[in-house]
Amino acid sequence: MLRVRGPSIESPSWPRPLQPRCMKARVDGLLRVKDRTCAIVEVKPFIRYGSEKTLDKIRMQETAQMAAWIAQDPPVLKKPNTKFRRLLVSQDHGEVYLIIATFDYQYVEYICALGTGSKGKGSTHSFLEMREYGPFEVKSPEQMEQLGIILLGASIQGGL
Repeated sequence: MLRVRGPSIESPSWPRPLQPRCMKARVDGLLRVKDRTCAIVEVKPFIRYGSEKTLDKIRMQETAQMAAWIAQDPPVLKKPNTKFRRLLVSQDHGEVYLIIATFDYQYVEYICALGTGSKGKGSTHSFLEMREYGPFEVKSPEQMEQLGIILLGASIQGGL
């Protein structure tokens, strides 16, 4: 279950099979439109690129949060070979990054363990790809305007 500080992103309409939890992820906030989560938000008090170790820890946490969100609220497959996208907004001190996760339904099956363990659909060569855009400097009115337009667009269309 993906737990958050603040409102839960738990989708009340998603039927979940009874299975043990393997991890718990927390996020600092959500961008929601009605009952639908459009983006998750993570905030850090330090700079992302302060050191390689810091960057690795941040990226591992953001990837775990994204995987937990996908497992908690998987997308609906409407047609084969669909690529899905999700947005993570990460503020690291005075910089904001937009991280766009891209994945396919094989990854959803894998992360949700919809197969029968490692012998079922859970064994796949599909991956979660995380692309980082930014930084958007919080002290720059022009960059904050750009960021606001991007987030407004994501909100209007209900996510990516």
